[in-house]
Amino acid sequence: MSKARRRSRLSALRPGLLARLVLALLLVGLLPLGVTWLQLQHQQDALVEQVQRTHSVAAATAAARAATVASRATELADSLAAHPALADPASTAAQELLRGSLQARDDVLAVGLFGAVGETLVQARREPVDAAFASILAADDDLLVLDRPSTAGSSSGHLLATRRGLAQGRTLALVTTGNELADVLEPIQLGEEAHALLVSDSLEVLAAGSAADTGTDAQRLAGLPTDLLEQARSGRVGSGVRVVRGAEGSAQDLVVAFARVDEAPWFVLSTQPPRVAEVARARFLAAGQQAALLAGALTAVLALLAWLTVVQPLQRLAAAQRELVGEVEGDEIHQLERSFALLRQRVHEQNDLGEVFLGRYQVAGLVGSGAMGSVFRGWDDKLARPVALKTIHLDAAAIDAGRLADSLRQEAAMTARMSQPNIVTIYDIEEQGNSAFIAMELVDGINLRSLLRARHRLHPDQAAPLLLELARGLATAHKHDLVHHDVKPANVLLGRDGAVKLTDFGISQTISSATRSEQVICGTPGYIAPEVLEGGDYGPAADLWALGVIGYECIVGENPFRGPDLAATVMRTMTLGPPNPLRTVPETEERLARLLQQMMALEPGERPSSSDLVVEALDTLCAERSLRWRAELDIELQGEAPSPPPPSARGTRLMTRAGVPVDGLSASLDDDEPTHPTRPNRRTQPIDHR
Repeated sequence: MSKARRRSRLSALRPGLLARLVLALLLVGLLPLGVTWLQLQHQQDALVEQVQRTHSVAAATAAARAATVASRATELADSLAAHPALADPASTAAQELLRGSLQARDDVLAVGLFGAVGETLVQARREPVDAAFASILAADDDLLVLDRPSTAGSSSGHLLATRRGLAQGRTLALVTTGNELADVLEPIQLGEEAHALLVSDSLEVLAAGSAADTGTDAQRLAGLPTDLLEQARSGRVGSGVRVVRGAEGSAQDLVVAFARVDEAPWFVLSTQPPRVAEVARARFLAAGQQAALLAGALTAVLALLAWLTVVQPLQRLAAAQRELVGEVEGDEIHQLERSFALLRQRVHEQNDLGEVFLGRYQVAGLVGSGAMGSVFRGWDDKLARPVALKTIHLDAAAIDAGRLADSLRQEAAMTARMSQPNIVTIYDIEEQGNSAFIAMELVDGINLRSLLRARHRLHPDQAAPLLLELARGLATAHKHDLVHHDVKPANVLLGRDGAVKLTDFGISQTISSATRSEQVICGTPGYIAPEVLEGGDYGPAADLWALGVIGYECIVGENPFRGPDLAATVMRTMTLGPPNPLRTVPETEERLARLLQQMMALEPGERPSSSDLVVEALDTLCAERSLRWRAELDIELQGEAPSPPPPSARGTRLMTRAGVPVDGLSASLDDDEPTHPTRPNRRTQPIDHR
């Protein structure tokens, strides 16, 4: 058999993409359940141990709650006993003190002060509890749990009586409700089929949960090992659990848990049959079966979604690729990989781009493209120099092509007349059909947006000279009555030789002016000044506002006005005051922080009155600190070809004054990553606007 035939048979046996996805989903969803099921089949002892542990923790919790009930009574008794008003039992203050304790707490039934021979000196009570007073005065312990008799106006349950000795042989006695002691012993706290008891150190049952058979309390205690009861009573061990084997076999086995009550001479004792573990095991198995069915159904739904959203589009793409490069063996992924490799090889072999010309300029390679056009590296054979070729489509739905072409020519002519190191030089502009292109200076480097993505932020001493270079470019443009309209990091080019250049002067404005609506503005949300969003004109002050945002973003690492969507960004821009970078980056020079805040003021009149003033302030700061911009782009440029300016339409968008995007044009909030206006943007830290 030939190798080709063997490969063909192996390819036929190889599962397709959908089969792989389904198999992966089944493994992810069902394999853990299968392992758990097998473990449950063989872990009965582990389940019994788990029941023991849970029972022990629940008993300790009940003991802690009982301690809380006891401490409330003892703490009140201590507080009353220490009060100086009781020094004179016949005083009004003593009577008010006792009555106030009844009014302050609903659980207090009676409180009294008794003499050395048990005579009543003063007393306040909500119910007649004479028997309870007599019991606590005659008892050996200072804290008792008593049965509460059922009388008219009261319910049966428990009473909690405590006493405190005073001077001159007097005794303070306090009686509170103890019904909560039964509540803490309910089976819901200690597990299914549990019998919970509150036992005194004298092995007397003081209270029991409602599920416990109080008539057999003595028999239940007598049936437990003596050493276990002694261990629970002694307090040497706070809590514990033991399986007690019955005399007639496992049917009489009990899980016994005990826990010491810290605030009283009591302990909690509970019993539970270990067969509860079998019930738990059955429940686990039933839950496992339900989970397996649910996982199977979920796998089917996910497989269907994967088929509709992943497999079918990939198959259509693979079929289209086969039409271009011919039949390719293997599954869909292998076919796509092989097809793209063949296409790449054909592009390199035929050198297609070398045969393309824009006017007299030869296209050397595509740099990037956006909704409004593309950028190419080019070569001007006439003058023997590299150029950047920016194409702009003139047929967008909201744009008047004629007005746009005229505006582009005017802006290009104005920019070309300027000669300033911080402004990209314009060489030429031409129209061809439904597009126009601008030939401009090719900067060997990257843009500021790419640098910030790589480094997150710059040191303030790096940001200051960078802002100075940009301010110088804006100052020159403003002197020629040219406003940039789209100052943002993507329009700041950084050369390997240390050059800092602004590009795309006026392109945002020319596109906006060529639209068919006077209420449409063009720019990048987060860098459009508040007065522009409110319907005002875009003047030099708006350029300075955007430059302040760039300065803050360089120092802090994020745009202070960027919200989760377009509407939030517009709202933050129009309402938030200027943020202070000094709050986030303390090493920021105070004069630089104040200047950036002034540039980002909400009102244009509160900003610097001209770009020259910004240049003067930054020049003074940099000169005093000997700061200069240095190109350190080796890491960011490693493996990259020299890149001309990115397409302006990528981060620039047309929208109405209300912040609504115009149909047919870019809808991005990020300069390099188009997103839907309602898609959350990447935010990592809150912005301090103080």
